[in-house]
Amino acid sequence: MDTKKMLVVWIVAMFCFSLLRFVESKVAKEEVNCLSGEIPKYLGKFTSLTYLNLEANQFSGPVPPALGDLVKLETLMLSSNQLTRNLPVTFSLLRNLTDLRISDINGPSQDFPVLRNMKRLLTLVLRNLM
Repeated sequence: MDTKKMLVVWIVAMFCFSLLRFVESKVAKEEVNCLSGEIPKYLGKFTSLTYLNLEANQFSGPVPPALGDLVKLETLMLSSNQLTRNLPVTFSLLRNLTDLRISDINGPSQDFPVLRNMKRLLTLVLRNLM
């Protein structure tokens, strides 16, 4: 295995290890950690999370629909990554959000998920959604 692949495997392993402590936690702060690859689908299993910050990493690929399973989320920050496509329709299930920050999502034009169910939303930052 070349060193670049070893580094990616190590980063993913460290990310997974750090997430283990959030199984029962309500807060996951993983911003500015140079994490790369796709946002793991299994994040949707951490259903007690109320705060998820993945800002300023190097995540790429689509936002997983499983994030819509985090119905207790109050804060979701996905800005400053390299994500593709628009948000999945499951985001309309995140009715407890008070703070939603999304930027730098590229991909084909699609309908934006319905936000009208997010009646508690106080902060909404949408930037550079192409």
